This record gives sequence, C-alpha cells and structure tokens, in this order.
Amino acid sequence: MIWRTAVLAAIACLFLAVPDVDLMLLSLLHHRSILTHSALPALIPFLFRRRIGLMPTAGALIGLYVHLICDALSPSVGFGQVWLPAPFKMPLGGLSRLWLAGNAALCFLLAQGICRRLSPGLAGLVAVVLASAGVGIFYGLVNERSLLSAAVCLVFPGLLGLSIRQRLRKRPSA
Repeated sequence: MIWRTAVLAAIACLFLAVPDVDLMLLSLLHHRSILTHSALPALIPFLFRRRIGLMPTAGALIGLYVHLICDALSPSVGFGQVWLPAPFKMPLGGLSRLWLAGNAALCFLLAQGICRRLSPGLAGLVAVVLASAGVGIFYGLVNERSLLSAAVCLVFPGLLGLSIRQRLRKRPSA
C-alpha cells in the first residue's frame, strides 16, 4: 500500500500544474479554460492505460482534484472565472465555482473508483485518502499559501476516511 500511495502522490504532484497549461495557450484559451480546468486532462494517461495501467490516471485525477478544489475558492471575477475557449472566450461567471467544485468532486470519485478496482479490500481507498490529503495539504500551504485551501483539500479525503472507518467497525472481530 505504501508504494501505491507514493505513486499516486508523485503523479498527482506532476498533474497539479496541468490545468494552468492554458497560460501557455492564451491565443486559443483563456486562463481557467473550461478544457484545462476540468477532468479532461486525465484523459492523457487514460489513453495510454494499456501500456502504463490505470494508476497514472488515478494519480492525475488526484492532482486535478486538488488544483480544482483550491481554484474554487477564488472569487469568480476576471481570471478567477472559468472561460470557454476561442472563438467564444466567454466566462461562466457565477457558475465558475460550481464548475470547478463539480469537476473536483468528479476527479476524486473517479480516482476512488479506479483505486477500488485496482486494489482488493480497502487498500486502494486508503491510498486515495493518504495521497489526496498529503498532496492537498502540500499544495494548499506551499502553492496557495492558504490554510483554508489546505483544509478544503481535506474535505473529500476526510469523508472517504470516515467511510472506511465505518466499514472497519462493521467487520466482525476475529
């Protein structure tokens, strides 16, 4: 389980910056593009799943989850909004936070589903909790310089952790 958590966390760290690739493509995309600030970038490792397996996709989804949930805390004005790509280049306005939070939740749920499939029992879910919590705290404190961002990153891993705890309590003792 330790190696799985480490792999998830390492790939998640690589994908933390992926949503901001739109900054290099400003002629086509606006910052906080609806294409890059979504679950879509996780399709990159998913397309290579036969060669590299599904673990990189789960790690990518965790990195995207952390980035998107932190971005959802930003004010929905100017660069803080999610934007449609060219030729439209229109902001989502007040729906930006909903888009970011919804995609963050989707990323977390997909990562959880992949890890549940790859690991029997609760090991995969525990790896998701540990990797997403660790990467979330790191990103929130170091990149965002915000205790609130770090705390918000713990919401989904915390809920999953509570769910795991409940499952363990229901198991009969040996």
